[in-house]
Amino acid sequence: MLQAAEGTGLAFIVFTQAIVELPGAPFWAVIFFLMLLALGIGSQIGILEGMLCTIFDIDIFKRIRKQYVTGEVVEVKLQFRQACVLN
Repeated sequence: MLQAAEGTGLAFIVFTQAIVELPGAPFWAVIFFLMLLALGIGSQIGILEGMLCTIFDIDIFKRIRKQYVTGEVVEVKLQFRQACVLN
C-alpha cells in the first residue's frame, strides 16, 4: 500500500479505500468518480482550447470558419487517440 500512495495510486487505491470506510460509501464512491470524470473532461477541454488558440493565430486558418477548424482538430485528436489505444 505504501508504493501506491503517490501519483495515480493515490486517487485509485488509497482514496477509494478511504471512501469504502465512510458511512454511506456507495454515495460517496459515485460522487468521487463523478469528480474524477469532471476533472478529466475539464482537462481535455483545456488542452483543446490551448491547441485551438494556437491554430487560430496562424494566418492561413483565419480565413476558415472556426467551427470547421475545431471539428477537424477534434477529429484528428480522436484518430490519434484511437491509434494509441489500439497499438
